[in-house]
Amino acid sequence: FFKQVVEDAGDSDAILGYYLLDEPGAGLFPKLAAGVAAVKKYAPGKLAYINLFPGYATIGAPDMSQLETQTFNEYLERFVTEVKPQLISYDDYMVQYSMDLENPGRASRYFIDLLEVRGVARKYGLPFWNIVSSNQIRAHTTIPSPANLAMQAYTTLAAGGCGVTWYTYNARGYGYAPIDKHGNRTMTWQYLQMVNRQVKTLGPIMNGMRSTGVYFTSPAPVESAPLLPGEVVRGLKTDVPMMLGEFIAHDGARWAMVVNLSLQKSAKVALDLQEGYQQGTVISPEDGSELGMEEGNAVWLAAGQGALIKVR
Repeated sequence: FFKQVVEDAGDSDAILGYYLLDEPGAGLFPKLAAGVAAVKKYAPGKLAYINLFPGYATIGAPDMSQLETQTFNEYLERFVTEVKPQLISYDDYMVQYSMDLENPGRASRYFIDLLEVRGVARKYGLPFWNIVSSNQIRAHTTIPSPANLAMQAYTTLAAGGCGVTWYTYNARGYGYAPIDKHGNRTMTWQYLQMVNRQVKTLGPIMNGMRSTGVYFTSPAPVESAPLLPGEVVRGLKTDVPMMLGEFIAHDGARWAMVVNLSLQKSAKVALDLQEGYQQGTVISPEDGSELGMEEGNAVWLAAGQGALIKVR
């Protein structure tokens, strides 16, 4: 069957891959493994795309829950070892469900999932993508804003994610989507264009790096999350919660991405660097050029905004 699908589609560069399934339970992993193997055999170089549940999906026995496993980690581990995918993609809309991180329990779930997916992806040498919300996911939740769209993208990049996708572009019954039910662009479209332009600039630079650590200022949004110091950055001087990802490039250069986790407040953050590191330069998210930092390796970040910094 799949061989026929590939033959009917043709060998076009416009075909990036084949969509297999969204949010499967673990019971479907054997069939998905066959699908992934078929893509690799009949369409080498193309993606066999599967998107997973988030960690707040229901757990439990097969046919009695969404994950059909006892934990989210078991679900991720089994997916990788049984399906042998080319990447891990999952969705997580807890930024809106938490009312822009105001509900700490739900906010923590977003970061728990991000760190857990990162851990499994690193363990098996796989890239990971995060699907985040670009609409009003439920009628009672917050709506997309420049701050929460930026934070979802930048936290994914800071954790070492290689892809950010958005649910959903067209309204499809959701409010405040980038394209409304009449096909018109909305204010969300303008916000999303701004964030996507930054990701388009910074993503290719970061995809050539290896994520070496993720850290938070105290108190972290997750009790078990690692706190600074890191290998390169000893601490962050700021008055709002921050997330920091550290990276190493192929040439050995060290990089950091710092993210303002406040969705209400702009803040100045200064990097206290470890011994042997003296200076940082900020990479412009507009054109990729290097920009000087303020005295003390400081930079201002708008609410939800991140900054990619090259450390020397």
